[in-house]
Amino acid sequence: MKSALISSFVAILLLTGCQEKTEEEKTTSSNVEKTQKEVSNSNDELVNKIKDASTNISNKVGEASKQIGEIIEKTSKEVGEDASKVTSDIVKKSDEITKQVKKEVEDKTQKIEKSIDDIMKSSSSNQGQQLFLKCAGCHGQNGEIKALGKSEVIQGWDKQKTIDVLNGYKNDTYGKALKGVMKSQVLSLNETEIEALAEYISTL
Repeated sequence: MKSALISSFVAILLLTGCQEKTEEEKTTSSNVEKTQKEVSNSNDELVNKIKDASTNISNKVGEASKQIGEIIEKTSKEVGEDASKVTSDIVKKSDEITKQVKKEVEDKTQKIEKSIDDIMKSSSSNQGQQLFLKCAGCHGQNGEIKALGKSEVIQGWDKQKTIDVLNGYKNDTYGKALKGVMKSQVLSLNETEIEALAEYISTL
């Protein structure tokens, strides 16, 4: 009898313990489910936050890209305008320099031409002066005398008139009483010498 009571008591304890354990397990299970839901909800919130953040970042990147594009366009335009202005200034200065150099070259060319003319005149004058020594015996040192009392005074004649007269003597188309004398004087003269002599006589 005593043995049967102990067995019954143990059985009751076991059953009671199992029931308590089962309640505990239910509570734990319920807590786990609750935690899982909370985690799931938390995960959903986190995913939504990430999506929102990603969308926000994308929008900001798009806006920044647009602003950068506008800045680049504006800067490019300004650079283009500056480059155009610089090019225009360079062209303008280049034109000014070209005109200045051209003027300097023209001035120097004129000076050189004048120097050459002066040298040629001096050379021609010297040659003409040498050639006139033959003429001075009859026409006087400055061409102020009528040769042999019959010719014209040649002082004051211009260059072309003297050339025409000397060539006329040379080819028998000019001259009167002194034609023969003058022809013998000019026959040996070439064209350059006649011009040099006429140039010198025009200075008398």
